[in-house]
Amino acid sequence: MAFGGFAYGISVVFALKGNASTGGTDFIALFVSNKIGKSIWEHVFVFNTIILIIFGAMFGWLYAGYSILFQFISTKTISTFHHRYERVTLQITTQKDEEIIEEYIKEYRHGISCIDAVGGYSKKKMKLLHTVVSSYEVNEIVSLMKKIDPKIIINVLKTETFFGGFYRKPIE
Repeated sequence: MAFGGFAYGISVVFALKGNASTGGTDFIALFVSNKIGKSIWEHVFVFNTIILIIFGAMFGWLYAGYSILFQFISTKTISTFHHRYERVTLQITTQKDEEIIEEYIKEYRHGISCIDAVGGYSKKKMKLLHTVVSSYEVNEIVSLMKKIDPKIIINVLKTETFFGGFYRKPIE
């Protein structure tokens, strides 16, 4: 049962990463999450548990208990591995700011800020770039920037709260 819950949870994560759904309560969770910009898997678990408690009272607690345990493990797996709504801040230090900004804006629909800086060790003029992106995009963006500037320094910071316009790619 524990393995089944985990396997189901991982399969839902793969479906969600591929912009698909299993057609169950994850469909509702995706719809609501897209509207509010946050993951609601804990709420889905509570809703499913209430339904299982009702069925447990009607048909017996043994299978309801197993089903609640299955729901807990699968929902915990999904919330652990599905990070579509998490945002991160990239702080980028580079001397090739113009090329990086140009390519970044071609590929992504997020804003990017540029600040003059001086290297503390090298004393060379450089730029500090700042942008907020989805955690799903980080690896692609880092690869893009490293192609342009192999000496680039990128600091990835978890963003707890973000106010302002943020482009979220729609689920197709």
